[in-house]
Amino acid sequence: MSDKAKRLAGVVMMIAGLVLSLLHVLGPVHEYRIVYSTGGSNWQLKSIPVKQDGTVRINNAGEDELELLPGIGKIYASLLLEERRKNGPFYYPEDLAAVHGIGYGTVKKMYPDIDLTME
Repeated sequence: MSDKAKRLAGVVMMIAGLVLSLLHVLGPVHEYRIVYSTGGSNWQLKSIPVKQDGTVRINNAGEDELELLPGIGKIYASLLLEERRKNGPFYYPEDLAAVHGIGYGTVKKMYPDIDLTME
């Protein structure tokens, strides 16, 4: 086998290993399909666990509804909306801590009231 063929076989095996690893890590957990676009190509995260038992749908709520959450006033509600506008929906409760001033203690207080579905 020539050196070029060996290198090509090695590259193919490496790519196959990466694809199989990604399929294992990103396997189905829930029925939501999310499509991401990076570098001109699309890829799917077939599913993610979604917290659905709260009363405030974080990814659809307006400022008034967000203010109903414990520890969230007018300023933090507007910051949550801005974060959602800039970076897309929140997938995990911990994602809410990306908003400056909202820490994990606040997330813990509002956890029972949040719903992260994206419909």
